[in-house]
Amino acid sequence: MAQENVWSVFSLINEQKGATMKHFSHMGKTYEVDEHGCLLDPACWDENFAEGVARECDVPVLSGEHWDVVRSLRQTFAQTGNCPTIFAVCKANGLR
Repeated sequence: MAQENVWSVFSLINEQKGATMKHFSHMGKTYEVDEHGCLLDPACWDENFAEGVARECDVPVLSGEHWDVVRSLRQTFAQTGNCPTIFAVCKANGLR
């Protein structure tokens, strides 16, 4: 998976019409993803998906800071229906 697909971890987007469906599997669970590795159904997201995609991006273990960012992204998406900007996520998590 290309480095650009690191955003797959944060893929909380609405289903894209006409997207080519693919599958991603980790720890015995299979997820439907688009051609970029983004979840087609945000309701299918779970920590297993995040951990699997992280490994695909050469991040063997998600740290506490990683999880803080993931949870921040998910909370903002749940509240607004939009994925926050990198600036907003960094600011909310005290990152520079």
